[in-house]
Amino acid sequence: MPEPVTLTETDPSALPSDLKTATGQIHSTGPNAETASFTINGRTHIFDLHFNRPIPRFDISNATLKYRSEDDLKGRNIAFNGSVINPEDEPWQKDKFEANLANGSVLEGKLDKAWNQARTVYGVGNWSENVSDVGDVEMHESESEWGV
Repeated sequence: MPEPVTLTETDPSALPSDLKTATGQIHSTGPNAETASFTINGRTHIFDLHFNRPIPRFDISNATLKYRSEDDLKGRNIAFNGSVINPEDEPWQKDKFEANLANGSVLEGKLDKAWNQARTVYGVGNWSENVSDVGDVEMHESESEWGV
């Protein structure tokens, strides 16, 4: 199993004040896999997260994406690290998920169903963009043909 990728911790106050935000969802798609989707300017941006160790499945109905530009929402094998926190002294933070992507983007939100435990997570993910819906078939910018 690959070792966690070390990313530089960023003090939130050091992040650019002009970060854009989008709301979306994060849903479990299989063992150790989640898919985050956010609609920005009429286009759905999808980030498939692949965790490097077993984690319980989870869903987030009201997720937030923080990013600088839509150029941040492209690429493959983008490392991320993050956590699910459950601080006893800050109950409003309970079951909060956060993933910091190597390019500076951040995915976050409160789990729909409580884990009641803290956990560190890491892995890699791939961005794609849903550019057309035709029935049940989706074409992604990273794909050369319809859904294949």
